[in-house]
Amino acid sequence: AGKHIGAQVDLVVPASTFNTGDAVTIINASASDKTITCSAVTMYLAGDTTAKTSLTLAGRGMATVLFQSSSVAYISGSGLS
Repeated sequence: AGKHIGAQVDLVVPASTFNTGDAVTIINASASDKTITCSAVTMYLAGDTTAKTSLTLAGRGMATVLFQSSSVAYISGSGLS
């Protein structure tokens, strides 16, 4: 089953931690924006062809990260920029 985490602080998505097919939902339960940093993972915002090094998850936003491999992930959700 998928996992979820609450973002109380800015997040870093680590490399070689997740396996192909893993999915994690991030819930920003605060009113302030949180930064999601992709330090060693190549991350794509769904519908965009450019790799992202960081994204902003708006207050009360929710996003899901799906790992295509341990080093490539796709993210989508509400409040992402």
